Amino acid sequence: MITRKRMPPAKELLLAASLPVKDVAIECGHYDISSFNRRFKAHTGMASLQYRQACAARDIQSK
Repeated sequence: MITRKRMPPAKELLLAASLPVKDVAIECGHYDISSFNRRFKAHTGMASLQYRQACAARDIQSK
């Protein structure tokens, strides 16, 4: 339940800000980066950096 609440803001921060993944994790209440990465991947199906890169590539293609 908590993970479902924390992931949407994490996704937004990954896309909107150029913060390092570690800072995104902390902003969303995860103080263990490996735990954040595992939960992010379980929630989205991809690692946080992959998510950032995939969405950035998709935005570039749509312009």
